[in-house]
Amino acid sequence: MRLRATAAALACVVVTGLGPVQGASDSDLLAADVRASAAILLAPEAHPGDPPAKALATLVRAVARLGKQSDLPEPFRSKMEAAVALVRDDRLPDDRTLQELRSAYAALNGGQPFAFPPDVRGLEAVKEAARRQADRGAAALSAGRNEEAAREILGFVLVVATPMEAP
Repeated sequence: MRLRATAAALACVVVTGLGPVQGASDSDLLAADVRASAAILLAPEAHPGDPPAKALATLVRAVARLGKQSDLPEPFRSKMEAAVALVRDDRLPDDRTLQELRSAYAALNGGQPFAFPPDVRGLEAVKEAARRQADRGAAALSAGRNEEAAREILGFVLVVATPMEAP
């Protein structure tokens, strides 16, 4: 119960900019960053001062950090390092960056490539699917399931950054 309260407080801290909460774990801080960045990406109109490119870059860096902290597979870590070297706060990921992220996802997902959810149609459905994925990633972080968290957060980044196919 205390962990949920801490995570909620951290989310408020990140959104309001009041500073870190004493005693908060690194996982809780990363989970708060995930939630705050997801909020910016899913409703950019509600966050006019927060550029979506910076939110995506924050998530990419968080996933790379998880890879290092959790000793996730080397192919995943090296692909994430390459993506971090390419990602910028002032522009959306380019094709090369997205390719590194897709390769990292496959390395973490048993060789299975990222696939846009086939049953999701329309912008609102995509936003809801992405929101659930970000929530699963943040929850996995708070629970110490770092590999699952990395896969979910990276999947969220790819859902948001991948253009939807025209119907």
